[in-house]
Amino acid sequence: MECRYSGNAFCASLSAEDKARLCALCHIKRYAKGQCLRESYWDNCISLVLDGMALKLEQQDTNKKPLPSGLGSAGIFFNLNEVFRTGEARGASDSRDTLCLTDCAIAVFGLAEFRALMRSRPSFTAALLQNCVMRRLPEEEAMLRSLGFGDAEESVRYILEYQRAHDIPYLTHEQIALVCNRSRQTVTTVMRQLLDKDPELFGENF
Repeated sequence: MECRYSGNAFCASLSAEDKARLCALCHIKRYAKGQCLRESYWDNCISLVLDGMALKLEQQDTNKKPLPSGLGSAGIFFNLNEVFRTGEARGASDSRDTLCLTDCAIAVFGLAEFRALMRSRPSFTAALLQNCVMRRLPEEEAMLRSLGFGDAEESVRYILEYQRAHDIPYLTHEQIALVCNRSRQTVTTVMRQLLDKDPELFGENF
């Protein structure tokens, strides 16, 4: 039976043989909206978002809000750096979290098995590289440009456009504020302005 999540951008890019090899290693886990997982939860495994929207957060000291460092939606890997880790201590990774902004389905693969698949299937490794270069890196660049260097309106607009592009249900103002690293009041003000200026950013049921 075809996996209900097989249409995600990464799996859909694979050959039938590579997809079958990957599916044999896959364990699908589901997480509820609002669930937060420490980075150490992903030790010795690789994770691929299959459905929903998740946010990587860098925890600061107790008096500061966590900083957003990455968004994930269907077809995005979150911790591919584990493939190249050689056993050194994690260090700062203890301060990273994965927050499920919506209900999420995430495929989890054992690290050793995933590495073995990469070694045995050059075509799979090529698809993985293409996913990183053509999607993950451009999305990270767009996030940094819009959230790190943009003003409040550009930041909120980016999130609304991201949700539409990836078919993600609308987030609350509080969630958008967390992703944008803005105050909830600022987000509410900007949302009202955008609703007047660019109503096409919002769905019919907003």
